[in-house]
Amino acid sequence: MKTSVTKISRLFIGVAALTCLTGLSACAAAAPLTTLDTVGPKPSDVRPSVPMLGYLKVYNSTREYANGDVTYSPHRRYFLYNLEGARIKTVDNRSSRKDEEPQSVPLPVGKYYVVAETENDTLVRVPVVIKGGSTTFVNLERGTPVGSGLEGADASRTGTGPEGQVVGWRANF
Repeated sequence: MKTSVTKISRLFIGVAALTCLTGLSACAAAAPLTTLDTVGPKPSDVRPSVPMLGYLKVYNSTREYANGDVTYSPHRRYFLYNLEGARIKTVDNRSSRKDEEPQSVPLPVGKYYVVAETENDTLVRVPVVIKGGSTTFVNLERGTPVGSGLEGADASRTGTGPEGQVVGWRANF
């Protein structure tokens, strides 16, 4: 009797595992991850004396929040990964529910991946380069954010997003 219970248990575990894996692959297929062009700081912003710290500012999708008669649209969180694919940081991308300006995140000089949603809820992965003393801007909004340094940028020097918007200054990864 013990042998048949063990066989049934193993069969049940195998079927459960297969069901879970099938379900996960279906979820993954429903939300594909689009990789965009590599972006970095504006070329003229790179400073000759390079500190070991740079900054990242991501203009991604927002979520509307009502506080009485006032409506706010703070940016949503996004995720930062190292080159090996390990998540190293979750960025809330706002200091409060009322804060509509994305956070300026200090990071060691290097290369990273940002995974975030665009305004059209498209999940994208953007390779980014952080250079010392400079800010790398990532724009996943429909327009160009004021103050991002991307206003009037030459299209041959910038990366574009899934909706055709300027994502940031093109950089070598």
